Amino acid sequence: MSKRSWSIPSNRGWEVFTCELLQDAGSSTLCDITVQGQYMSRSLVGDTSGEIVPDFDVRLPQVRLDRRSLRDLHADLVSWREEGKYFSRQLEGSDAGGQKLRLYVGPNDRFVREVGKEALGIEYRSGLAMSATWQFLIDQSCAGMAAEELAACLESNLDRPDAKLIG
Repeated sequence: MSKRSWSIPSNRGWEVFTCELLQDAGSSTLCDITVQGQYMSRSLVGDTSGEIVPDFDVRLPQVRLDRRSLRDLHADLVSWREEGKYFSRQLEGSDAGGQKLRLYVGPNDRFVREVGKEALGIEYRSGLAMSATWQFLIDQSCAGMAAEELAACLESNLDRPDAKLIG
């Protein structure tokens, strides 16, 4: 990842949430978000049993996120990694133009879980036009990698004079 992007991978490595910080404006940061996943081939042609192929690739190229909420998300990821504390965090900026983005970590009965693995939920809404939810399992190592990358992004400053955003 570059210092302008961070990601949260699933614990099996088939899914990933990625956020690239593009531009600061006021208290918000314009971001390019992708959610990608792979799955076993569903092809009707030939024997593809067991072959892992791209399954979904969603791009949201202009999502405004609140920088303070991103700092709070960093603390949430660290807290879940170290203490197992579940969280839910709204990330959209106050000037997001009707967009909503929420990330959360916690139990989800739809998943078979093991100790230390919980569901990451990503909920996106844009006015009445679009609503989407993605969920996959993550573990503490996934949260740790995401927290480190997010801290590096926030510290890299994005052309802001008040560069110290973590700590």
